Amino acid sequence: MATDEGRKPLISGNWKMNHNHFEAIQTVQKLGYLLAPEDYEAADASVHPPFTDIRSVQTTIESEKKIEIFLGAQNCHWEDRGAFTGEVAPGMLSKLNVTYVIVGHSERRALFGETDDMVNKKVHAVFKYGMKPIMCVGETLDEREQGQTFDKVRRQVLAGIDGVDNLKLEDLVIAYEPIWAIGTGQTATAQDAQAVCAFIREIVGTTFGIGWAANMRIQYGGSAKAANAAELMAQADIDGLLVGGASLDADEFARIVKYRQSGLNAVINAAETGEVPPEVKVVPDMPPPRKSPAEMSAEWLANTVAAFAAAAGNSMSDDDVKMLKTPASQVAEHSEMREQLTELNNRTVPLIRNAVDASKQSGSVVLTEVRKGLRIPQDWAFHFETASSATEMWLITSMMQSALGRNLLAGERRDWRSK
Repeated sequence: MATDEGRKPLISGNWKMNHNHFEAIQTVQKLGYLLAPEDYEAADASVHPPFTDIRSVQTTIESEKKIEIFLGAQNCHWEDRGAFTGEVAPGMLSKLNVTYVIVGHSERRALFGETDDMVNKKVHAVFKYGMKPIMCVGETLDEREQGQTFDKVRRQVLAGIDGVDNLKLEDLVIAYEPIWAIGTGQTATAQDAQAVCAFIREIVGTTFGIGWAANMRIQYGGSAKAANAAELMAQADIDGLLVGGASLDADEFARIVKYRQSGLNAVINAAETGEVPPEVKVVPDMPPPRKSPAEMSAEWLANTVAAFAAAAGNSMSDDDVKMLKTPASQVAEHSEMREQLTELNNRTVPLIRNAVDASKQSGSVVLTEVRKGLRIPQDWAFHFETASSATEMWLITSMMQSALGRNLLAGERRDWRSK
């Protein structure tokens, strides 16, 4: 893991030209609700709103103590002041308590003609005002296909860090963002991303020394989302993610920050989309169930939830248990069953919260895998057999139950795709 070297991960949300200041405030407030103290302890998180939103986001973060998100900016000029219409000076950002500033983003390079020399000037300007630059590097699709990835990245890195003091390296973040993956839905494989990020650390190590490079954080950016966050973050030289479109949605961005629970995140994502994403590991050679997957897993789910409900002093009726055992296809065919399931799901929400709280207190994180070909969340109950403690079982149950209600209520679409 990236944290093995003592580098605390940094998950950054680049909002680009999105969200007015009202939407920005709402997004940050919701993130404050979704993220817990243990999330901030495990990873740093920053948001980079448009310039018009920065003051609003600053006051929101600073007025609510539970929000420990760092404020960032998307760009700055390298001069302190002057006749640069439409530009923002680094000193202006520092007065707003901005911590991180993105420099050299591929869109700035491609659309606004930023050169390596300009990026280097911005890196020094950001440092001058006590802020931390997130310096972006990466290749185009043509460059990748022509085998020029490493040459391009080497040139950008060396130009960007030229003249940087060794003591500043710990505050420098380099973001590898393959341009062909930005906003396209395509993502470099975790192995490819790791290879380039390791190469970046090698370049810095050759220039400044291995010890200095070991303390510098390197992010990956390029269609990062909750479903692939864990696999990317498991790589030795990837210390964070620069997230674009996925950071505009507070729920999705919070899942990315919580990448430590990514096995569960991937399961929930699969439930919501009806597809098992290729990034999710496949459980090999699983023996066939004695009953159908729906019947067997629904029984496990019902029995476990019922047992937990009883332990919590909130017993479930026989009708409730029967409803939990009902296959999705049957629920989809009867509107009254959907209504009953909605009521049942509402009543089990407190149980779900208790299960999650118990798991947080124990510090247990379950890395759940999705079996190839399984489409509905009932089938996740197969993983009960691998749970090593009651707490892990409750966590699996709670997450499964939460998505189960949503999926069964949309059972018509799920069943069509499963047949």
